[in-house]
Amino acid sequence: MSDDFVNQLTLNFLISKNNLQKLNNQYKAENKTKKFSIHKKRLIKLFNELLASNPPNDLLCDVTSSFEAFVDKSIYYFKVHDETIRLEKERSKTDIHDDIDFDSEERAIEKGNYKENNYEEEEEDEEEEEEEEEEDAEEEYSGEEAEEEAEEEAEVKKKIIKK
Repeated sequence: MSDDFVNQLTLNFLISKNNLQKLNNQYKAENKTKKFSIHKKRLIKLFNELLASNPPNDLLCDVTSSFEAFVDKSIYYFKVHDETIRLEKERSKTDIHDDIDFDSEERAIEKGNYKENNYEEEEEDEEEEEEEEEEDAEEEYSGEEAEEEAEEEAEVKKKIIKK
């Protein structure tokens, strides 16, 4: 047996799963960094060729579609980023003023004219007004309805008398 195999078996059985997972993730990250550094110049050259719309003839379709998706998402990112910066600048230019005037409330308290805002009472008043409006509408409707019925009855009586 090789030493690598023995080391791997030892790690698999003697180390906790969390630590093994961390170790594997670290190993994968190091591998990605090594692969990137080895192929960095070639990747940059390919990327520049794709940007110039001059891809190699033997390029895989997956690479082309991935590149197009990358470009689309990058453009979207730039638009969102620029809009965010614009909105932040616009927001920083406008001053935020408080609508609450504590001094006027204090003056009203001193004069004895202060009325505390009770939003529950306001809501109840609004509900009562709405109920009254509905009742008035129902009364009007029932009055109109009675008039229509009376007219219909009168017409029926006229027809009966004519016969």
